[in-house]
Amino acid sequence: MTIVNVGASEKDNVPVGAKVRVNKSVVVYHVPKSKGAATDLNGMEGEVAQRADELDGTYISANLPVKVALPIPDGSGKTFLVHLTADELEIL
Repeated sequence: MTIVNVGASEKDNVPVGAKVRVNKSVVVYHVPKSKGAATDLNGMEGEVAQRADELDGTYISANLPVKVALPIPDGSGKTFLVHLTADELEIL
């Protein structure tokens, strides 16, 4: 049996632990303390927490494969998680 990596590209090589910045307008509604208000992530910096496109060393398809921890905008120092694509991020 041959496993073909059909979804990944060179740009998708965003390693766990990398410092990243969101470089496109991405609006989310699940930011803590925002009471469901729209929050644009463009320009926010965080760290790649996990990859969602690999399970036990095997590639799996994931629509938003990069899980990023971003700081909550209220200045508390806590983070929240978002799933993004590699082309929505730039590595710092």
